[in-house]
Amino acid sequence: MTGRLFIVGLGPGDARLRTHEADEALTKAQDIFGYYPYLDRIEARPGQIKHPSDNREELDRAKEALLKVVEGRIVAVVSGGDAGVFAMAAAVFEAIETGAASWRELEIEVIPGVSAMHAAAARLGAPLGNDFCAISLSTNLKPWALIEKRLQHAVEGDFVIALYNPASIARPDQIYQAFDLLKSLLPSDQYVHFSSHWIKRHQDYPPRKGWLDLYLARRKMTASLKQPWLTIIGIGEGGVAELAPQARLMLDQAMLIVGGERHLNFVERYRAEKLRWPSPIADALPIILKRRGEPVVVLASGDPFHYGVGALLAEHIPSDEIVCFASPSAFSLAASALKWSLQDCALISLHGRAFEKIIPLLQPDARILALSWDETTPQKLAALLVDRGLGRSEFHVLENLGGERERRRFSQAQDFHLKDISPLNIIALHVVSDTGAEFIPRTPGLPDQWFQNDGQITKREIRAVTLSALAPKQGELLWDIGAGSGSISIEWLLQHPNNQAIAIEKNPARAAQIKLNASKMGAPHLEIIISEANLCLEELRQPNAIFIGGGASEALIRNCWGALPIGGRLVINAVTLETQSLLAQNYQQLGGDLIQIQISRAKPVGSFHGLEPSMAIHQWAATKTS
Repeated sequence: MTGRLFIVGLGPGDARLRTHEADEALTKAQDIFGYYPYLDRIEARPGQIKHPSDNREELDRAKEALLKVVEGRIVAVVSGGDAGVFAMAAAVFEAIETGAASWRELEIEVIPGVSAMHAAAARLGAPLGNDFCAISLSTNLKPWALIEKRLQHAVEGDFVIALYNPASIARPDQIYQAFDLLKSLLPSDQYVHFSSHWIKRHQDYPPRKGWLDLYLARRKMTASLKQPWLTIIGIGEGGVAELAPQARLMLDQAMLIVGGERHLNFVERYRAEKLRWPSPIADALPIILKRRGEPVVVLASGDPFHYGVGALLAEHIPSDEIVCFASPSAFSLAASALKWSLQDCALISLHGRAFEKIIPLLQPDARILALSWDETTPQKLAALLVDRGLGRSEFHVLENLGGERERRRFSQAQDFHLKDISPLNIIALHVVSDTGAEFIPRTPGLPDQWFQNDGQITKREIRAVTLSALAPKQGELLWDIGAGSGSISIEWLLQHPNNQAIAIEKNPARAAQIKLNASKMGAPHLEIIISEANLCLEELRQPNAIFIGGGASEALIRNCWGALPIGGRLVINAVTLETQSLLAQNYQQLGGDLIQIQISRAKPVGSFHGLEPSMAIHQWAATKTS
């Protein structure tokens, strides 16, 4: 038993212009085939299956629809406007002509629709009331030379001309070529009318008299065609089917699609050239930039500007050349799955980033969403939690969120037993502390014993005062000169995840200690330079603040002051009389604050206790104002 095929014209966009016969056919259809934007205009009905495809796959779409009819299904193939005007009716009958002989016996009905040219003409009066012709400027099925020939003959025959497909992102200049030809053939007072955006909302440009006006109208139309050339699309596990219609339209028009292997598998049916991300990803930037002006699509996971490739691209391409379609991020999907309040969660990506950066986020009763690097990340994080006395923490592993293979599993960190974890996973962690658990405090002044050191360390209380004087702000860079154990620069970094610091230490053994301390404290991104300070400062990025804690000379102070921008801060601690004298001189010349700090600690005195003072610290802190 064979089915039935309807070839349906949906009209120019407004559902009110769709015929009653078309609606009846769509109601009967079990399968509907069409270009993505057209299918999005059809209200879904229970039991119906939509089969969307690329705009340039008309013949393949027709063949797939015919095969469904042979199976006994009732099928509708849809087009915008009238299905017989530059649309799917021709593709279906071409497929029948070149396909199986039995296809010619199928029951087929073409349902006419209101064409775009008739809808536009109705807005003007009756411009098509006499002889007219319709010419498509698309070169998908015919060469430009043939289009020029048809335009010339239409003018010679004194036809009213309706131009279809005047321009697209891939061919923005063909309408110019058509205008240039028509201008040479038609009188100077010729009327021209532009009509566009029938799919979403109708827009008319008023009729213009004369070719000067036509070119003004042309520029206006061209302005509407100028769109960002780079489209960044966030895509989830549901693939292309879950994308917004506009995002699918950009894929359809793309000449280059860039993405990872998983993402490119979603878009195999699109004819655009494909580029798989190289390693490192930044190596793809020159290739993408060479395609400036062409329609390029970059695929990313979820929200491209949330730990995604969007920020990298925006560093090299102006924002008005980019459009982005975001999908729900893995963080949003995980919070929704667990019914966690997203704004109360700490979010971090461990994908391509130092694992230890999660340590400062491990706070009592904290909820953390961590995007994994691969299938080994959950096991590593569980081990870290146990090592820090957080073994009872509740550990959720959520895999392939939003897809058919979605899976959610739970374990305590100390009993972690999950196997066969997907590389595409996110960890949801509820921190539960045991007695003696280590947490990084939110205030400066970490315990001295937390830092491996050989005695060269800015003591806890002095460090707290010093960081207050340095006044770290989001994203700022610190030079820590004579870093010793690295305690100052490490705590600077802990004030905000975007802060940066360079620890300068001439002693290799101490530099090794700094690296160990930074990793342990959750600041693995600390830069360490083994050198005399005056030998390397000129090569460093300009700092926002400088701390000198390992002996200062007049030359070093002068060089550091010169390196600071307006608003930069210089803080120097001194215990020797010689350095204290230098601080007094610079205080006289440059101002700022000069203070003395002395800490006393209780110590046994026989059977009693007394306060034993440590060496006095002179601290000079100044802000550069000119």
